[in-house]
Amino acid sequence: MQRLGNKNFKVGVCCMQGRRESMEDAHVAVVDMENHKGWALFAVFDGHDGSETSVFCAENIYKKLDSCKEFTSEEIIEKFLELDEDLGNRNSGSTCSLVLVDTNTQTDKGTRIIVANLGDSRSLVGRYDSGDVRALTTDHKPELPSEASRIEAAGGVVYRNRVDSSLAVSRAFGDKPYKANAKLAKDKQKVICVPEVTESYIAKNEFLYICCDGIFETYTNETAIQFCTSLMKDTQDTAAVLSNLLTSTLKGGSRDNMTAMLIELADGT
Repeated sequence: MQRLGNKNFKVGVCCMQGRRESMEDAHVAVVDMENHKGWALFAVFDGHDGSETSVFCAENIYKKLDSCKEFTSEEIIEKFLELDEDLGNRNSGSTCSLVLVDTNTQTDKGTRIIVANLGDSRSLVGRYDSGDVRALTTDHKPELPSEASRIEAAGGVVYRNRVDSSLAVSRAFGDKPYKANAKLAKDKQKVICVPEVTESYIAKNEFLYICCDGIFETYTNETAIQFCTSLMKDTQDTAAVLSNLLTSTLKGGSRDNMTAMLIELADGT
C-alpha cells in the first residue's frame, strides 16, 4: 500500500500480485508537477509478456509529460509516441490509463482533468453520496469495430477477440512485433500507441479511481465504486479501502495482477 498527498490531494494506492507468477503492473503518482504548478499526474500500467515495458513507462512518463508546453491532445499523443520509441524493440507491452488534474482551473462543473488512455485499464469518477460512477475511458479491445478495421487494414486478424489470435488489447506501449510494418504510419499499425485523450471535470462530491483490469474479473465499474464508497463512510484511509477491495477481488476469483488508485481532491497533508 502507498499513501501520499499535499494540500490538494489525498491519494491511496494498493497493488497485489494475486495468483500470477510475477507482478507486471506498475503505477506512478505525482501530486505536484515541477514544470506545471498546480497540476498532478496519476497513472496505472498493466504489463503483459513481462514487466519491462510497464515499469519503464511508469518510470519515464512523468518526465515526458512534464516537458509539455501545454497539455494539448496533440502534444500528449506526441509524448506517448516518443516514449514508445524510447522502449526500443521490446516485445513486452503495457496498457496505460493516465489522468492529469488541473487544480488551477475550477469551474461550476468542478476541477478540470485530462485523461489519456491506452488499452483496457480504466479511469472512473465515483460519487461519495450515491456511489454512482462515470467512466472516463473506453477499453481498446480488438473486437471494437473501429479497432478491428484498422487491425485488418494492417494485415492482421481479430480471432476470439484477440489481435492475431494473441493480444487482448489493440492499443498499448511496446508490443513491437505488432508495429513492425515499415509501410504504415504509427497510427495505422495493428497495435498503436495513440492514446484516446479527453477532458472532463471532477465535482466536490466526487473522487477519481484508476485501476488495471484484474479487478473487473470480479467487479463491474459500478460495484467496485460502491464497494469503495461503502467503506469510505467509516474510514479516511483510502489505501486500506483499496486493500479490502483487492482482497475481495482475489477471493472472488480474479487470477490477474491488480492495481488500484483512489484520488480525493482534499487536504492530504
